[in-house]
Amino acid sequence: MTESGSGDPEALLTKGIEQYKLGNYAEAVNLLESAVDIEGGDAVTYYQLGLAYMAVSNREHSLEDAELAFRTAVSLQPTWAAPHQLLAESLLRGGHAQNAIAPANEAAKLDPSQAEAWLTLGRAYQGAGRDADATRAFAEAARLSPPRAHLGSGSVCCSGAL
Repeated sequence: MTESGSGDPEALLTKGIEQYKLGNYAEAVNLLESAVDIEGGDAVTYYQLGLAYMAVSNREHSLEDAELAFRTAVSLQPTWAAPHQLLAESLLRGGHAQNAIAPANEAAKLDPSQAEAWLTLGRAYQGAGRDADATRAFAEAARLSPPRAHLGSGSVCCSGAL
């Protein structure tokens, strides 16, 4: 049990996300693992756990654990694009560009309006030596990205809050 003392998986998920946002990634991992241990976890909990694994430094097997968490999130909610994309990201970070293509492609198919999914797909194609496919994916990402205000032009650009 973590220091939170809570046995409620929803409360642990909330606290884990809070710790992640504060940059306390190791504590986020502990809280999110506890949430999974108590109730088996759902797609959101596994997704958040994968994010925390990817962010924590000096933790052995973090990328492998992130990959497993994202694979579990995908299996629990296969029509949600985000875990597919982050599965691809974890594979890319681990040097497995060829293996990242399928989940990156699935993320782009599931939510074709997300520039980040197309960027991930482009990076996977590029890492696998498929430059023409990478160029097409990057072009789609650029098409979907909002225009940015030019510095010094006096205009203000506001993007959506995260």
